[in-house]
Amino acid sequence: MQTLLNAVRATGATNVVALGGVGYATYLTRWLQYRPTDPVNNLIAAWHVYNFNICNSASCWDAMVPQLMALAPVLVTETGMDACDATWWNALLDWLDARQIGYLAWTWNRWSTDCSSRALVTDYYAATPTQYGSIYKTHLASLPTDTATTVSSSAPRSVEGQAVTFTATVSSRAGGDVPSGSVAFAVDSTDAVSASLDPAGVATATLTFPDDGAHSIVARYLGAPRFAPSASAPLAQQVANAAPTAGPLAGPSDPVAVSAQVALSGAFTDPGTADTHTAIVDSGDGTAATPATVTETLGSGTISASHAYGVAGVYRVTVTIADDDGASAQTTLEALVVFDPAAGSARGAGWFSSPAGAYVSDTTAAGRAFFGFLARYQKDGAVPFAQPGFRLKTDRFAFDSTAYDWLVVTGAKAQLHGSGRVNGNAGYAFLVSAIDGDRIGKDVPDRLRIKIWDAASGAVLYDTQAGDPDGADPVRVLGGGSLVVGQGP
Repeated sequence: MQTLLNAVRATGATNVVALGGVGYATYLTRWLQYRPTDPVNNLIAAWHVYNFNICNSASCWDAMVPQLMALAPVLVTETGMDACDATWWNALLDWLDARQIGYLAWTWNRWSTDCSSRALVTDYYAATPTQYGSIYKTHLASLPTDTATTVSSSAPRSVEGQAVTFTATVSSRAGGDVPSGSVAFAVDSTDAVSASLDPAGVATATLTFPDDGAHSIVARYLGAPRFAPSASAPLAQQVANAAPTAGPLAGPSDPVAVSAQVALSGAFTDPGTADTHTAIVDSGDGTAATPATVTETLGSGTISASHAYGVAGVYRVTVTIADDDGASAQTTLEALVVFDPAAGSARGAGWFSSPAGAYVSDTTAAGRAFFGFLARYQKDGAVPFAQPGFRLKTDRFAFDSTAYDWLVVTGAKAQLHGSGRVNGNAGYAFLVSAIDGDRIGKDVPDRLRIKIWDAASGAVLYDTQAGDPDGADPVRVLGGGSLVVGQGP
């Protein structure tokens, strides 16, 4: 056998060589021991199985074939029987099918219609089967048709939380009928969802991804009575990280005294439900940022923090929430008011040139505006004393305060916030920012800012520094009068 194989390979042939076992290829038990050496490693074990052979039962097949299959491919190059009873042959063919061993029936001939002749057809051209051949044909017709499954993505590159539709298409390799049944879509080797095939052999599934990275998608057709299962090649789905979204930052609704603990809270969401998060708080007073407490489930949750301010002021507080991939979001409390009753009072009276653009209803309006105010805290008071109050008179409207909410004095700067009436109509809020130039240095002018807005809608009526944040230093120099930001009441 070695000499024969050498002669075949010497011609340059690399074809498969079917090498039978002993006993007319009935026994394969010593096939490995006696097989020749093949330089192209292209030998298969050829096996003949008939009902009248000695090895004609499943117990014999189980003892002989599986061990060989682990080391070499096996092909039944002859099988048949000398009777018309399908029981034995179907048992063998089912055994071979279960182990994915191929087989060839003996024989394609028309010499007789008697089952003992083992002729499969009565006519070569019409291929009309004999009774014996019908047994084989019926078994082959009952086998599931091989199928092929492919899968595609509606967005091969997506982000965490984005809905991506995957489409699996299942076809019969033999053509003809369209497979039916269902498809299981697996993400990273774990089944995620199943979907039924439509009449065109198509199934879709919409998936979201809780974490970034490269994910493998496989669509597995689960098979049906007439169609064999099949699986698609893995499809790479690239998922980018999505940043968290921060909700509003909540703080005290009323001004707080210096040294009191200020509680802050907020919420966040993240479409990356597998992400974890940290948060830091910039209190706006120049101290180092500090961590906040994060409580979360599936990527979304709440933050909480506290801070004590040592100096009165109007502070802008910022919380930064970051996920474990480095993306972040910020939420801000624009004006946290901290007051110190012992910091002093603020008063002023005089006039200034109201700039064009300050009065929203007529941006061309300009001219002198007259003002006066006095604000101070009473002993142990949490709200500044509002008498005689704050007044503003322009050539377009008049404003009178009805209440003060807070007064913040920080060095030469004072900010006064409250409510009042415009031309006698209530429902307005105001902010006065004043800088006492004398407390800064000789010949430094006093500067003022006045902002008035609708308390319900937030719509600005008047602002001498339109567009500036509320905490900005005032820039409007007085034309006459003075501002005094003093120590003590």
